[in-house]
Parts: sequence; C-alpha cells; structure tokens
Amino acid sequence: RDSFEFDPDPEIALEFDPSTVTAEKVSMLCDAGFTRISIGVQSFIEAETANAGRPQTRAEVDVALALLTDAGFPTLNIDLIYGLPRQTVESWLRSVRAALHYLPRELYLYPLYVRPLTGLARRRDESADLEWDEERVRLYRQGRDHLSFVTTLPAGGSQLRSAVAEAWQVDGCVTDWPRERTAELVAARYSQASWNLDAA
Repeated sequence: RDSFEFDPDPEIALEFDPSTVTAEKVSMLCDAGFTRISIGVQSFIEAETANAGRPQTRAEVDVALALLTDAGFPTLNIDLIYGLPRQTVESWLRSVRAALHYLPRELYLYPLYVRPLTGLARRRDESADLEWDEERVRLYRQGRDHLSFVTTLPAGGSQLRSAVAEAWQVDGCVTDWPRERTAELVAARYSQASWNLDAA
C-alpha cells in the first residue's frame, strides 16, 4: 500500500494449497487486508488426489477450511476438478457436497487438464480420450445440476454468513485458533463418515 495506489475497496486475493494453510498465515492475511482466499482442494476424496499425483489427507483439507472460514474473509473460493483418474459421478458429487458444507461464496468446477510430459500424460491411454471427454462432460453436468438445486435458497451466501456471524457474535479475524485441538477433533470425529454430510 505504501508503493502502489489501490481502489478504495480493492479485492486482494491469494490462493492456497490445503497443506500450506496455518493459523499464523491466516492471521497475517487478515491483518494485511486480504479479501478473497481461494483454496485448491480439487477433490475431497484422498484416493483421487493421490491418483493425480497430489496426495493430501481429508483431515488436512478440513483443518485448512475450518481456519479459513472461521477467519471470516469476505470471499472464500473452493476449486474442484472433475475428470480425475478413477473419479465417478458418485465420488464427484461427494466432493461437491463436502465443499458446499463450508458455504463458500464461490465454488469453481474445473476440468482436468493433462499437460504433455507430466506423470498423468505418460499414464494416459490415448485411445480412451474420447470416452474420457464424454465422462468429463457427464461429471460437469452432474455437478452443475447439483449446484443449481442447492443454491436456490432465497438468501445469498453473504447473507447466510452475516446471519451466522451475528448469531455467534463473530467480530474480526481469529488470531488464537487452537489448531492442534482442531486437528484432533477432525481426526477423531469430523472426518468420520458418521459425522459427515456425505454419509447420507
């Protein structure tokens, strides 16, 4: 801000990998005035991200999203990818529902892009490309239709967040989030099927 001119109410954004989110970083971004945080979850299914060469645990993702949502950034965006290896319509919709559980203001659905000379490109069967494209279209349509159904509430995301913040008397960013205790709770309870909306 000392070196550049900004609009009076600028959008200041940052993108996170779930494994890099910490309470300290979240607090620093709040203090610095960041207004939009995007997190590249890609999938809530551990086997799918592992198959894509990006191993991450569901507990890591849930802890990261808990930290970001409780910080109260004006815009939280979650990125999901459809067309991942061994992904099915059922598992794709599980990820969509898991993302919506956090009431993000934005939810971006991206197709998987396989770039030349990458690990995915070397493992791909080119003869199956047409079938894979058809599967990606099917996954996209299922995700779009699901979002159309669940986002027809008469209140917008910002209204819901404001109502929750008022009810819980939330004021400003969380600076002393008990990260270790959160990780314990996620591992013991919230990552279990019986505690998860996906189990329904």
